[in-house]
Amino acid sequence: MLPWRKVSEAWFRHAWGHPQLQVRGWCVSVKTCLTVLLCLSEIDVDHRLWIGICQFICATSLFLQWWLANPTMFLVRSMANFAKAFLFLHLSVCGRTAIFDPAACELAGWQDERQPFRIINACFILHWILVAISLLLQFLLPLKGVTVDVGHEQLWYRARLRATAASRLEVSGQVATLDIWPRVAMAPQIKSIVF
Repeated sequence: MLPWRKVSEAWFRHAWGHPQLQVRGWCVSVKTCLTVLLCLSEIDVDHRLWIGICQFICATSLFLQWWLANPTMFLVRSMANFAKAFLFLHLSVCGRTAIFDPAACELAGWQDERQPFRIINACFILHWILVAISLLLQFLLPLKGVTVDVGHEQLWYRARLRATAASRLEVSGQVATLDIWPRVAMAPQIKSIVF
């Protein structure tokens, strides 16, 4: 196993982990702050609160891994990503409804204009499961593919997963602006005509 140190040994000393872990920790911390802002704005609090907690756990584990070089942080991030996959499963199936209330599940979103968002959330289920498996494999096979010039092979796979996630977000933005928002913008006018 790779050497790592305890918190008491690492305190007030230089970090043992790769500096890129600190950068990634700050990036996830910023994402966590943005998720908290969504919660404070009361936008999908049922899901965003839990996603924010998962992001906070991931950010904390990245900082701890940077500081302590502790490989068990891969397991912590893997479990947080499995939890995110569950949250996106609920978002995909039930939409923005209460997580712990099965009666509130709204399946009609699969037949109306919300269907593209449900499909994108279904894609994110696969994304978070693959990221979690990759982190688990990096923990179980710590030196797989590592050379003097090249890092762990799972870093390569996760980079590709992140790139595909960015492209899905681009597609979802196009779907939202081209297809759904004109109908949503007309909804108040239709409502005033009908009532």
